[in-house]
Amino acid sequence: MSCNGLTGIPRDNILVRKVAVLDPWRGIRDVMNILYEIYLSGVEEIIVSLGGGLRALVIETYTASLLVNPEIARKITIRVNIEGRGDHISYRIEEIPFCLRISEHEKIVLKTIADGINSLSEITRKTGLPRSTTWKILQRLYEKRIVEKKNRQYHLTRLGETILKLYP
Repeated sequence: MSCNGLTGIPRDNILVRKVAVLDPWRGIRDVMNILYEIYLSGVEEIIVSLGGGLRALVIETYTASLLVNPEIARKITIRVNIEGRGDHISYRIEEIPFCLRISEHEKIVLKTIADGINSLSEITRKTGLPRSTTWKILQRLYEKRIVEKKNRQYHLTRLGETILKLYP
């Protein structure tokens, strides 16, 4: 594979991976897993180059970069090459106000709701989280329109179901 457009980055620091492009949810999950793996290696910065390549892969990579947890997002720099010029623009993912990132505890609560456990007390018992923490998480998820509340029961919205596909 070619590594064009990555000027100034030593070839040894470039990681090339295959991603399932034709299934967008799987492609996004694949990229999120790659970003997580790189994060665990202890690097100071993750540069995601969106220059060239399949447009579907560019969209999946960008989406995955937006959805990773905040600890990983702090290390990601998006780099986009300007076509027809030898220049690029860069910006940090953490600079983008994006409300759909979810924490590990939010992910646990979402999975619990998806399993049919829907009341605050049941979710608290199943997750082992303190009741006040569970309530705050449910409020955040409600405000983000990821869950809805009907008759003291929490349910995933369509957005919540989509997000859960990304965090299996």
